[in-house]
Amino acid sequence: MSTPPAESLPWAHTRRRSLALQASLAMPAFAFAFLQSVMAPLLLATEERFDSSPSATSWVLTSFLLVSAATTAIGGRLGGIKGSKRVLLWALGALMVGLATSAFAPTLEVLVAGRTLQGTSAAIFPLVVVLLREHLPAPSVVPAVGSFTATTTGGAAVGLVLAGPVTEHLGYAWVFLVPLILTAVSVAILTLVVPEAGTVAPGRIEYVGALLLVAWITAILLAAAEGGRWGWTSPATLVCAAAVLPLVTVWLLVERNSPSPMISPRILRTDGVWQANMTTFFFGAALFGVFAFVPVVLQSAPGATGSGLGASLAESGLLSLPMPMCMFAFGACAGPIIRRIGPRVPVIGGSAILVLSLVALLGLHTQRWHFVVVCAALGVGFGLGQSAITALVIASVSPADTGAAVGMNANIRIVGGTLGIQATLLALNASASDGGQRTATSFWAALVLLLVAAALTAVTSLLLPRTCGIRPATVVA
Repeated sequence: MSTPPAESLPWAHTRRRSLALQASLAMPAFAFAFLQSVMAPLLLATEERFDSSPSATSWVLTSFLLVSAATTAIGGRLGGIKGSKRVLLWALGALMVGLATSAFAPTLEVLVAGRTLQGTSAAIFPLVVVLLREHLPAPSVVPAVGSFTATTTGGAAVGLVLAGPVTEHLGYAWVFLVPLILTAVSVAILTLVVPEAGTVAPGRIEYVGALLLVAWITAILLAAAEGGRWGWTSPATLVCAAAVLPLVTVWLLVERNSPSPMISPRILRTDGVWQANMTTFFFGAALFGVFAFVPVVLQSAPGATGSGLGASLAESGLLSLPMPMCMFAFGACAGPIIRRIGPRVPVIGGSAILVLSLVALLGLHTQRWHFVVVCAALGVGFGLGQSAITALVIASVSPADTGAAVGMNANIRIVGGTLGIQATLLALNASASDGGQRTATSFWAALVLLLVAAALTAVTSLLLPRTCGIRPATVVA
């Protein structure tokens, strides 16, 4: 068998180049995922640091969430027009400025501004997938995407685990300085070593479609993130919720009639993509709901009901550590499984593991080792499921549509995750006493919600196409 000429091979066909590419892309992805979750356990510390109210402090989460959700899909499309490497460097530049701003913020307002800039780097996810698909040999694409997805999923869990130890032992500013260092190294490697991706589609940004996309995403997230503070029946919450359906309808009409749509409805209707997006929504709700549930239950004071374990911030992080470890390990190992049997079975299997893990938590929740075991099992399910869903989306679209399809899928996960977090926290706090003591009712209500989200993930995963496998022709660079 003849060896193809060097000029016909993808850029990262050698081991050295492959490692350089994957490492330079994994570092900022981990940093972004870490920032996605690290501030949630630090809200009280942030209030004390800036002497701010809980409602004002919550914007360190809300601002990041709103901007990241809006830029995920837009970044993928922009990369397809301007070049994925170029747009990725723009996003990483904004991330670095946002990290430096937050690390040395003198006021809460400056911290929120820094967090807003950090949110623009959400475009990392679709842009990285495009670069991996373009530069790696076909057999290496799926394992690389699996490792990358595991890095991002695990990074979010690591943010929850390390928030306390980093703040206690290094200081508050290092929550931002550590990802800043990782991002700076990545930018240097990308700038000096990695070439631009070859897939650049002709077209322009459809600004009306982009604004409508941002509008309906913002309406959903504001209603979910701020509804508890505004009141779930307040005019502001109801207006945001009521605006979602009309905005989505108008957005779809504009995109369908546009010669250069931001997200083509054709992509959203593609077999494999729409099923993956539906599964991703419930998967995100379960994933981020668990992120909210586990630390709260571990840190809640044990009462007569036995619904809390009274762990410290640092101790709860250590007890949760098996989850990100298993997320990364099984996400990284998902590639060979997906190449052999396709992505559908791993998604179904991962979803089933989530359901079984949460069912086990019904009876195993009174000892610390119970949570260690359950967190490890949840990490297995999340790691397998997320890597396989991303691989399925890639397998379902052309190289030119990869950025937009993966970006929209990631955006749907953020929306589902936001709703999952808020629903879980609402259930946990609904029956809390005036002194903040949570009852067994809170625990069971939140756990049932998570079980419902996991069950819906399993049900929708059965809709994934049976014939959608990862074939060399599908992932050719």
